[in-house]
Amino acid sequence: MLSVGITWFTSHQNVFTTFWHGILSWFYLGYWLAQQLH
Repeated sequence: MLSVGITWFTSHQNVFTTFWHGILSWFYLGYWLAQQLH
């Protein structure tokens, strides 16, 4: 079961990486904009 989960995670790692990268990008962009507005 664990090996199946690892295999699934590895095959979908690209999706998760892109997903988190997008969220972090928006987070940093929002943080930067907040600093500029203040």
